[in-house]
Amino acid sequence: MAVEFVNTTNDITNPTHALRIAQVASLGGSEKMAIAACVSILGTSLGDMEEERFTQAMLLWMCTREEELDNVNTGAVMNHLLASFRTGQQNGEPFSLKGK
Repeated sequence: MAVEFVNTTNDITNPTHALRIAQVASLGGSEKMAIAACVSILGTSLGDMEEERFTQAMLLWMCTREEELDNVNTGAVMNHLLASFRTGQQNGEPFSLKGK
């Protein structure tokens, strides 16, 4: 992912966007998926270590199913999954992508 981060284009001025683009690229995702990550809540801030671990797993899940998600607003799906994770954290209930 470090190579993808360093190679993001100079017109990307938001470091969080550069990180999300690099994450998606390193997972084999398309430019469309990277843009969805940037316009979702993921493009606004970084979470704590546990949330970022979940984010990486979520992006991997989405990148490996990108063809299946072609007709879906992937940014909205990212927002929903992250909100579900955060709600689970607040309520002390684990949230997993297993079976999703």
